[in-house]
Order: sequence, then C-alpha cells, then structure tokens
Amino acid sequence: MSPYVQVRADLCHLPLTDQCADIVHCSHVLEHVPDDRAAMAELVRVLRPDGWGLIQVPVWSEDPTFEDASITDPSERKRVYGQDVVDRLRSVGLTVDVIPAAQFLSTQECERHAI
Repeated sequence: MSPYVQVRADLCHLPLTDQCADIVHCSHVLEHVPDDRAAMAELVRVLRPDGWGLIQVPVWSEDPTFEDASITDPSERKRVYGQDVVDRLRSVGLTVDVIPAAQFLSTQECERHAI
C-alpha cells in the first residue's frame, strides 16, 4: 500500500531474477499469504547467497501456528504464528537468527508498541 515501495507483486511470484537481492524486508505480510511457505521460498530464491532478510511476523502464542484454510476472504484470513515460525522459515532453506525486541528496546517500549 505504501507509495514508497519499489516493487508491487505477489510475494509467491516475484518479478525478480534469482539471487538478485542483497536484502529483503518482509514486515507483517506472511501472516496474510495463503501459502506462506511458497512466499518464504520465493524470498530464498531472490536473496543472494550472502544476502540477508528482516522477516517480521506477529507471534502471539506458544502453541503451533494456527491456520484456518476455510477462511477465504483475504481481509479476514490471517495466520497466527507460534514459536514454530522459526522451523517454517528454516524448512525452506533460510538460516534464522531470532532477535527478541527486548534485546534492543526497553520493557516500556515493548509494552507501548505491543511487541
């Protein structure tokens, strides 16, 4: 939706060549994509071998990721990620480092921004 983006595309089918990106930033998108693993694999495809990504998703549960495929309305479809999101990212070939917000934000900042 931002007027500042460089590419507007389906995250599962990016109009980019293989290994063309040094950096990808995917913030709060994967929870809205019906096939998040396909989208994750597409991020792997466009990243250079020495590239890196900042991939942010809401993690609201200690339980496994909740998905309801019966919800087909895109405005209502939302995945609620659990701690297994790390395994989901690794399953497509990403190396994952989890950096908790509390590592660089105060408790008050985390509470204020609901992080």
